[in-house]
Amino acid sequence: MNVYRRVLLGVSFLLVWGVFGVRILAAQAAAAANAETVSSPDPDQEQVGAAPAIGGHHGDKVAGGLLGPDYVLGPEDVLVIEVFNLPEMRQVVRVENDGTISVKLLPHVKAAGLTATELEKELEKKWGKDYLEDPHVTIFVREAHSQPVSVVGAVELI
Repeated sequence: MNVYRRVLLGVSFLLVWGVFGVRILAAQAAAAANAETVSSPDPDQEQVGAAPAIGGHHGDKVAGGLLGPDYVLGPEDVLVIEVFNLPEMRQVVRVENDGTISVKLLPHVKAAGLTATELEKELEKKWGKDYLEDPHVTIFVREAHSQPVSVVGAVELI
């Protein structure tokens, strides 16, 4: 009888671990699928609760994305705007042809002609005035369309 109990206990133990193992694997698969969905959002759609974008803040060398802190924003650029500790304020916006962007809680804000760092400071000032307490804004330039690059002349393929 003692052997029967040990076998039954062992089988029960394996069954319980099997169920929990399947749940853990299912949760990891769901998290991976969610990460893939978040990593390539539609630039014209707002993405809430997504992972933070790579970028910097006020004076960092990578502020504004890979283009650098001196890149001047213009029409048709796509920006990711985040406010620290407020994932509901994250949004993806396109600079309109008139040089403005529409952001939460504010009407049109002038973006064209500013760098990402300057726009961060402007949004912090406007949101901090009436809506948020000490907001820390990060802007990442996802797509740069306002300053196209052309190559004129002969190009040799190596």
